[in-house]
Amino acid sequence: MGYNLPMESDKTGEPQRQKRARDLADVFDLDNIRVMVSLLRHESQSNLITDVVDLLHRMNLQYTQVVEKMELLRDNMNIDLRTGLLRYQDSLFENLLKSVSRILSASPSPVEGYTLSYIRLDIDDFSRFNNLWGHEIGDTTLHLVGECLRSTVRPTDLAIRYGGEELDAILPSTPSSGALVFLERLFEKFSRLRIDTGAHFEPVTLSAGVTTLDLARDELTHLKPGQIAALRRRVQQEADDALYDAKAGGKARWCVYEPSRAGEYPQVRARYQKMRQDRGATP
Repeated sequence: MGYNLPMESDKTGEPQRQKRARDLADVFDLDNIRVMVSLLRHESQSNLITDVVDLLHRMNLQYTQVVEKMELLRDNMNIDLRTGLLRYQDSLFENLLKSVSRILSASPSPVEGYTLSYIRLDIDDFSRFNNLWGHEIGDTTLHLVGECLRSTVRPTDLAIRYGGEELDAILPSTPSSGALVFLERLFEKFSRLRIDTGAHFEPVTLSAGVTTLDLARDELTHLKPGQIAALRRRVQQEADDALYDAKAGGKARWCVYEPSRAGEYPQVRARYQKMRQDRGATP
């Protein structure tokens, strides 16, 4: 799904925030609502009501994140023109955590914690598109890659051009298992992507690293700005370490960050850099 900016005017005079919220309702799948109605209709155990309330709180959290993301796009116009993705800013991650912290602090929600997955992606051997077929083909590649990523993310996710051929995806309220489902869908789309070089159709592959951040409710609601910035640096380093692991393992694959291997990742990075130097290959 792409980033469609909300309209700036409303002929009916309806307040813009209210109209944006009403329009965004169309984005959400109604399956969760149907599940809740079914549970209430057939309710025979008291804990079902608790389950429904918990699900409603989680949906409210996701809904608020979508509204804030749309406002970010409208107010800042923070779009990278080559890919159609968000331009990277530290504040994208930090404001997300601040938003979740604010919502949970002000709500009696039974949600006990918060999970977020961070993915770093890199277009394999991207420089060959520029070097062999020219910068116009390189720009086309970036555009199509961005289109693939935009069409895979959910309304609550953030799809970002980190820099060069590196892209980030921030998946709120998503455990590691959900991030892997996302990557499976994204890589399946890339398996069909071909770039018309004028002479033939060239395939494009990605490598990716993913890490997951789990925060307890009490920890999240008491985070200070410096702690949020430190968490951002941590997940980015972890995702980058996992990305290098994927590159060193042969590219066109993804790896999940493993805390137990934290001491190994500098060697993995050094080994990959040496492999590049030995064969004169591109990143």
